[in-house]
Amino acid sequence: MSKKILLVEGNDDRTFFKAFCKKLGLTDVDVPEITIVTPKDRGSQRNGWTNLVDHLPTEIKRLRSGDIDKLAIVIDADFAPNNNGGVTSRRSLVAKKINGFLQEQNYGLYEISDQPNYQKGDIFKHANGLPDIGLWIMPDHQNEGMIENLVEQMISTDTEQQALLAHTDLSINNLPTKLFKDIHLSKARIYTWRAWQKEPGIRLPDALSENLLSIEAAANFSNWLVSVFK
Repeated sequence: MSKKILLVEGNDDRTFFKAFCKKLGLTDVDVPEITIVTPKDRGSQRNGWTNLVDHLPTEIKRLRSGDIDKLAIVIDADFAPNNNGGVTSRRSLVAKKINGFLQEQNYGLYEISDQPNYQKGDIFKHANGLPDIGLWIMPDHQNEGMIENLVEQMISTDTEQQALLAHTDLSINNLPTKLFKDIHLSKARIYTWRAWQKEPGIRLPDALSENLLSIEAAANFSNWLVSVFK
């Protein structure tokens, strides 16, 4: 297993970020592979952001022992006030879990400012020499939302794809009954847009490889990933 770890919420995130890293050139024959892991990979009963945060002390132990030397964390902001949603709240929970554990171990803490490094992503430094920890909160390390909100921004600007996206919005607006919650609108948009491709229901990794999604539209996230794993 690589010593570079990207910790994500679940299996769908894993497949997307694996394709994203490959497209970005972070993983190839000359670069040690980044291992993308979920909470269940690390022994949790379930995936999801709460299990990811609860698992962080184990990752800190691996950083201290040298089992891993680079760690990045990606979680959704979701929506406040539901379930501790929002960038500030989720970031605070991550910070407390990391430094709370180190304090219990009587070890130096990570330097974590009160405010996120908005839009650029956080990279936490440690005074006693532990490796940096990167944190990105989807979609853009500033606004509420989830990974699907980032994907929305990445949809190709060509006429065909934008026409499909516009018709997706028209179809959703004309639903006789809308069963999903407003906070899941981005999920409905992306799943519908995917359903209308040449390969109905195309996987997001394939949408990336076929340039239906533009990696250039996620420049801030890309720059953060490169900074963590360089």
